[in-house]
Amino acid sequence: MIKNIHLENFKGLQNSQKIDLKPLTVLCGTNSSGKSTIIQSLLLLKQTFENQSRYGKIVLNGQYVHMGSFKNIVYNQNKKNEVKISFEIEPLNNSITKRYKKNLQHRFLRAFRFINNKGEDVKKSLMVSYGLKLDDKTNRREPIINNFYFCTQNSSKNESSIGTSIHINHKKNNEYELKWKKTRPQPFANIDLKTSSFEHIDKYFCPNCNRNHRINSDVGSKHFVKYIYYENFHANGHPEYTNLIPEVKIEEGQNLQHLNRPLYSLRHIMEIEFGDFVYIGPLRKEPSRRYIYEEEYLNIGNKGENAPFILALEGKRKIDPYYYFDEQREEWELIENDNLEKAVNRWLKYMDISDSYNLESKEEIIRLYIQSGQYGDSKITLADVGFGVSQILPILVEGLRIKPRQTLILEQPEIHLHPKLQMKLADFFISMILSKKRIIVETHSDHLINRIVRRIIEYEDESINSNTNILFFDSINGHTQTRSVDIDEKRGIVDWPQGFFDQSAEEKRVIVQKAIEKRLR
Repeated sequence: MIKNIHLENFKGLQNSQKIDLKPLTVLCGTNSSGKSTIIQSLLLLKQTFENQSRYGKIVLNGQYVHMGSFKNIVYNQNKKNEVKISFEIEPLNNSITKRYKKNLQHRFLRAFRFINNKGEDVKKSLMVSYGLKLDDKTNRREPIINNFYFCTQNSSKNESSIGTSIHINHKKNNEYELKWKKTRPQPFANIDLKTSSFEHIDKYFCPNCNRNHRINSDVGSKHFVKYIYYENFHANGHPEYTNLIPEVKIEEGQNLQHLNRPLYSLRHIMEIEFGDFVYIGPLRKEPSRRYIYEEEYLNIGNKGENAPFILALEGKRKIDPYYYFDEQREEWELIENDNLEKAVNRWLKYMDISDSYNLESKEEIIRLYIQSGQYGDSKITLADVGFGVSQILPILVEGLRIKPRQTLILEQPEIHLHPKLQMKLADFFISMILSKKRIIVETHSDHLINRIVRRIIEYEDESINSNTNILFFDSINGHTQTRSVDIDEKRGIVDWPQGFFDQSAEEKRVIVQKAIEKRLR
């Protein structure tokens, strides 16, 4: 699970500082202030790690975002700058995690867990960091990775606890510097290995090198120790599962291709982490009277266009327990035995959209009807009820369908929605985080923000507030500034940022003032 992200020289953000990605992360601010840049950086990494190529190219133009060239993503379009995207990952649960690709043609098992050198789980004590830098100093079409680091740091206060980190830096030409560091709270030992032979490592750094190249004879033994043990981070060795994180031992003169194994394993971890991000863009697919079934759609689609097909395929599948807001009792209720169809209908009714939906499938054609008392006994297609329903349906389907720990990314979900419906959509977002799911939403809706603040104040404990981060972006003299909006559970928003959804209140103040002045004339 990605805990935070830090951008340097990426588009309009020279230095974003560390941005916490809490279960409910709301990005808001003025136009062209940089809030969409956070989402673009996550989608850039997602499409890069999902790319099956082993050559380490950053996929600037792919399934989720089209970034143009390196010049288009680097700060001030200055190609001398380095783009840096870094993030921290929270360790997975103690239990073995099994993940399968949804495309069965490429299905394979991935399993790993975090343990220390004593065989003990380190669920809460191990911090894992991963980062990379890009440059465009080569003549290649795509920028290459200039710097890579991976670090495990045991945060225990026990002084015998040792973390491990790997740093690989591009020096010049085809020369790379590899540093393995064992670290205590204060540096314990450094091991520096310098040789041009490292250019074959993982092909992230040199795509045209020999992977079986051995250490050059001119590299002296002073650069090595008897062995280097990858101490705190390795596979648990369970015989029933594939070991993704092998122990690493490097002896003098040993073939350095073994270094590829942990690097490939890290890529698999990144594929899993960013595979847990699901994206629905700001302009959902326009409604249709019929949908032609051409193949099995397992992804919602960037425009939510596959929602009807997913309902047809998975509507009867039982989903994970989720929270629902009971308006009569004004409390959150845990629903444990719904299938996807029943859950979607429950939320459609809560939002006063319909009593239920109905699917009819005939000869590869799917028709989706809305049934509600406001339409009499008639069955109405999505195309006949306006854009609002078609805009919100994919969000409900995917928000209920994803698993705990997965993240739904939304841009401007309020488009085409009435203010009342925007507020009820905020309730759906809160239900997701109470259900242990995650959501990142970029919005211009003060109605959505106000409903979140209201629920924080109403809720008895801190579970909504502690899992919410509302970020306000503002452009000052061409530089983006970011701040978290402080929400007090008794007073609401405190230290209200200037320009943060205060236009409505200011407009009302002026209306009242001008009306009084006019009556006094």
